[in-house]
Amino acid sequence: MQVRRFGVAILLLIGLIIASFVVAEMKDGLNAGKADAVPLGGNTLYVGGSGPNNYTKIQDAIDNASDGDIIFVYSGMYSENVVIRKSIALIGENRNNTIIDGGGSGDVVYVTSDNVTITGFTLQNSGSDLRDAGIGLHAAQGLHIENNIIVNNNDDGVYIWYSNHCTICGNIIGGNSYNGIGLRYSSNCTITSNTISNNGDGIYLIRSSNCTITSNTISNNGDGIYLACSSNCIITDNIMIEDSISMFGRSVEEWNTYTIDTSNTVNGKPVYYLKNVVGGTVPAGAGEVILANCTDITVENQNLSNGTVGVEVGLSSGCKMINNIISGNRYGIHLEHFSDECTIAGNIISKNEEGIALDYSNCTITGNTVDHNGGGVILYSSSCAIIDNTISSNNHGIRLTSSSKCTIKGNIIDINGDGVYIGYSGICAITNNTISNNNNNGIYLTSSNCMISRNTINNNNERGILLDSSNCTIINNNIINNGEGLFMDRINNSIIARNTVSNNNWEGMRLTRSSNCIIIRNTVSNNGEGICLDDSSRCVITCNIVTRNREGIYLHYSSKCTISRNNFSSNWDGIILSRSGNCTITGNTLSNNGRGIWLDTSSDNIIRSCNIHNNSMGIYLERPSNVKIHWCNIYRNRYGIYNQNSEGRYQTNARWCWWGHITGPSHPSNPSGEGNKVSDNVLFKPWLPIPSLPAIISMMRCPHIPPQTVGFFNIQTSCRHFI
Repeated sequence: MQVRRFGVAILLLIGLIIASFVVAEMKDGLNAGKADAVPLGGNTLYVGGSGPNNYTKIQDAIDNASDGDIIFVYSGMYSENVVIRKSIALIGENRNNTIIDGGGSGDVVYVTSDNVTITGFTLQNSGSDLRDAGIGLHAAQGLHIENNIIVNNNDDGVYIWYSNHCTICGNIIGGNSYNGIGLRYSSNCTITSNTISNNGDGIYLIRSSNCTITSNTISNNGDGIYLACSSNCIITDNIMIEDSISMFGRSVEEWNTYTIDTSNTVNGKPVYYLKNVVGGTVPAGAGEVILANCTDITVENQNLSNGTVGVEVGLSSGCKMINNIISGNRYGIHLEHFSDECTIAGNIISKNEEGIALDYSNCTITGNTVDHNGGGVILYSSSCAIIDNTISSNNHGIRLTSSSKCTIKGNIIDINGDGVYIGYSGICAITNNTISNNNNNGIYLTSSNCMISRNTINNNNERGILLDSSNCTIINNNIINNGEGLFMDRINNSIIARNTVSNNNWEGMRLTRSSNCIIIRNTVSNNGEGICLDDSSRCVITCNIVTRNREGIYLHYSSKCTISRNNFSSNWDGIILSRSGNCTITGNTLSNNGRGIWLDTSSDNIIRSCNIHNNSMGIYLERPSNVKIHWCNIYRNRYGIYNQNSEGRYQTNARWCWWGHITGPSHPSNPSGEGNKVSDNVLFKPWLPIPSLPAIISMMRCPHIPPQTVGFFNIQTSCRHFI
């Protein structure tokens, strides 16, 4: 027992020396008006151990202590949440064996008093709510945390909030779910000589200033050191392994007021932090490059791998990232806040969480190989030209959010989740790309005023193009062998023109809840359904070749659409209207289909000037209402018109049609008729003795759409005389 008491005395002496230094530092460092340091050297209270009058719980000792007291805690497991509201020193016998376990709730140790020292503990198992931590400090000064093991907490290891002049030194901080050390709205703190590993992020500063981060070993965290909206910090002599420094800021002061020198290393290579520099090239052999408020800096032929960020650029312009190998980072290349007119070219960017990321910036991205990243090219509120890249095997190929005036041209985009996603953006052009073999969609747009042209979009698992926007033009694309060719939801005033849409498993094109769209001069073949409109209106489908689909065109719950001058052949059904009304079907040629036209429970539709021949059934009517069929050539079908309803109220007006013979259609009421056969409840008298000239002429009158005529109103003008 005497030996142990002697050891304790030695530990207390060490604790007193540490505490004295803290007090001296606080007295010298605090400005007038700050809390005065409380001299230590008061009573010593004991927790655990076998001595008389020792406390069983740490909190009981604290509650009975006064400012300036020391609480010595013997080795053991203490399952409690400790709250310190007094200026004391809390000293553990041995940091490996003196354990405070928070039981998965709240802070393990929560401090609200000035000038507290915590040393010699393992602190573990905090709660997971916001601001729960191994050690939490709120609105206090002069906390000294030294020689602890702070591990496996369910939020932060150390959380310091609205506090100043704190010191965190010589600790092992690891396995915490969020930050190893988090400082928010705090200043003049020192973080030194800690080992910080395997946390969500290593050291995280937000809106904190004049802090010193030095001589730490930081490894395998999300961000090694993250500086968000902070300033005037000194960062030196840190060893970072598979970590590096990341910044975020909206003002120049939040980028260019740090002191970060090459004594900091990433995987043994120096960090180059350039601020306010004009012109030049970053020296070879960098571990990380940070450009703050720089102009015309070149980063080339570097290998920037296995850190947090390869290249970080903020509020800089005209910089070039050329021919680098960048892999295994959270961000490969990251341009932030008004970094403009930059060039990213010829890089190999792989296995990063995000390969190339732009926030509020613009640049040219060309000739890069971007593969096996979480996100290949990610833009937020930015504009850029993405040209001639190979973007492959990423979770997201190209992803634009809230961005505009972007060009995506000449890229190979394959084996990603979505090939191209553009959300809440505008005035973008996607042209001359090969977009194939993506696991989800080739192109996914929730944006307006976009152009998709001259792309090859094939073998994507879900949809070639998924569109949820308006005022878009889709022209001259090859959309082949996808799950679905085009799926368009809630689109208005859009053009789908001169595309080849074939061999898609489901629909070639599908429009839902859409209006005022023009589908013109497409070739739609060998799909499940060729063109499908669901709950749509006022669309024009004209001059398309629709062949060898299950259904050529299928309208469901749609109205006021025009289907004109299309050629339907070798489909199961050429045109189907189901519960659709006030549509006009005019000038179409329907041949060699199962049924040329099928109207199912649809009313007030007009079929005019169509050529309907060599089908099993020319026109099949099921519960029709007020259907008018005029000036059509209906011949060489097994049945010209078949009205499957026996009720007289469903009679169909099919006057002034040609039935393939001068004698009219074959029907018991026309015993001399040698033309196509018709069923009952079809009013066919009078008929045309010769083929309908309007039907013949309609086949020759599709408008020519010049390649440069791609806007909605230009194409609408080209079509209006022919519809």
